Amino acid sequence: MHLNFKDIYYLLDFYAYYSRIKKDCTLANEIWCLKAIFAIEKYYVEAFYKLKRDNFYGAWCTFGHVETIYKNLFKHYNSTLDEFKINSIYEYTKQFQKIFPYTLFSSVELKIDKFKCNICGKERISYKRVCNHKIGELYCGKLCAQIPEGITVINDSLVENPMDKCTVPFINGIDTYDYGKIKTLISALDSPFDDWNFEITETSKTHSEFKHISGDDSCPCGSGKIYSECCLNKDEIIIKHLEFYVNKPIEEIEKYNHYYINKKM
Repeated sequence: MHLNFKDIYYLLDFYAYYSRIKKDCTLANEIWCLKAIFAIEKYYVEAFYKLKRDNFYGAWCTFGHVETIYKNLFKHYNSTLDEFKINSIYEYTKQFQKIFPYTLFSSVELKIDKFKCNICGKERISYKRVCNHKIGELYCGKLCAQIPEGITVINDSLVENPMDKCTVPFINGIDTYDYGKIKTLISALDSPFDDWNFEITETSKTHSEFKHISGDDSCPCGSGKIYSECCLNKDEIIIKHLEFYVNKPIEEIEKYNHYYINKKM
């Protein structure tokens, strides 16, 4: 019998309800972990096929969901056995994220009047614990978290490591990022679970090789900065080269690429 993700979630919701009726908190916590595991697998597969459809920003946000759920699950998951390959999915998620062109993100500074525990509803001040529930722990199938109340936006800035990775800035709402590296990789992958890796090497170039580039043009090093504010006054230009390694015969890659383009998935 073949079950899809929807069927699996339906069964897990049923057993979660059953565990609450029976007041079996051990079972409820196990069901929560299983739901998190299948959510990670589901989002990872979705992100992969979003890349196949050139929905790069959508894939980026979905990989972010994988990362968030994994971090919530990790302390409750037997990572030694890893029978569901969740650790591998997380590692591939981090690898995908590294080759996206996003480097800066919008982040807001917030003033929050108070927090409440989502388990007991008691008020907490500045993350001080006034109840017996600990953030990140499971309580009868529910993950303890802080609920903010009275939120005011104070400031907006650009940061490199935001809490919300979906806050990618787009100039005038237009996506002008270069997804060439992602496109090269995803064209070589057949399945979300193909084995792949990458290596970054550096090559030194002289300024004479870029005489046709003005100081106001983008720097040849690929930093995204203009030439005059980046490498123009340096002795040499360091060019980074990204090389992918896919554990699959090249014939299969070419055959799949042809199929993929024709089907327009």
